[in-house]
Amino acid sequence: MIGRRTGPARGIALAITCLGLLGAVSLPSCTSRGSDDTPVSQTGVISILGGDAPDGYLPVTPEPPITFPPDHGAHPEQQIEWWYTTVNLTSVGEGGSARRRFGVEVTFFRFGLDAQSVPSARESDWATRDLYMAHFAVTDARSERFRSFERFTRGAVGLAGAEAEPWRVWNESWSLILP
Repeated sequence: MIGRRTGPARGIALAITCLGLLGAVSLPSCTSRGSDDTPVSQTGVISILGGDAPDGYLPVTPEPPITFPPDHGAHPEQQIEWWYTTVNLTSVGEGGSARRRFGVEVTFFRFGLDAQSVPSARESDWATRDLYMAHFAVTDARSERFRSFERFTRGAVGLAGAEAEPWRVWNESWSLILP
């Protein structure tokens, strides 16, 4: 063992370890279909943004069926998607008694900036079509404390991204990985 954490630091380290062991799901919105199989209305994220998918992005539809693990990864043809995990933890004291309760949440978002833009060999390595945001929060129920952290990073030069196999989503040093 390199070092022993105690108190809240140990709980946070345990929460981060547990998050790495859990799966996450990309949550798309849905489209209703008319009798001629054309999209009728948007629900979910797209409707929050104003109805139809922005130019160059496809509306989210229920077809084709969701397939895992590929659908855990990014869907660059869609403008917005996210992956998240929530965990409730209870530390255990001597004799097995419950000591403290923690709630932990981590969410990764991908925002498409420009569907028409595809970085070419002539553009900078920093060129990107996606912005990633990550949010991490810990609630300590006993002390009634809430701490949150976030970061925004462009999806270029490996700084942030999502991939299906092996499944992982990351934003700089923060990541979720399916074992």
